[in-house]
Amino acid sequence: VLVGSEETQGGIRVVGDRVSIGYYAQDEGAWFRAGESLLDVILATSPELTQGEVRSLLARFRFRGDDVFKSVAALSGGERARLAMARVFPKRHHLLLLDEPTNHLDIVSRQALLEALRAYGGTLVFVSHDRYFIQEIATRVLEVRDERILSYPGSYEDFLAAKAQGRLVPVSAG
Repeated sequence: VLVGSEETQGGIRVVGDRVSIGYYAQDEGAWFRAGESLLDVILATSPELTQGEVRSLLARFRFRGDDVFKSVAALSGGERARLAMARVFPKRHHLLLLDEPTNHLDIVSRQALLEALRAYGGTLVFVSHDRYFIQEIATRVLEVRDERILSYPGSYEDFLAAKAQGRLVPVSAG
């Protein structure tokens, strides 16, 4: 619903006129065309970038040197996930929506993603089951359960403590 690919079941979805949304789907890397190189993938979505800028971006996601010329067909699942995430970052989006961004990532890649997200200046909404990732990034936690949304401003650990003490505020009722 947030991305706009599904209709709401109630309420409305309003996006500001000047809001740019970047979206990472957990199966994003499955849709690359086999003959494309990593450079091709980034340049297709961000043609304004120079080859040097694309190489710098890819290096942030651990693709260095001749790796940028690899065919996407030769990439592992984790490498595809890193490339798909790298595609989201060249644009100056106001809002990033990330669906399970740490799936298929090794520890080093997760750290690279955390660093990129910490440097990001916009609003970030993500779905994750990765407790470490949530603790490192979240400044508000929403739990969707039994047709209710519980909200807590703060870290994941703060959320768990508030939940244990019954201090969560329902945002909506189903």
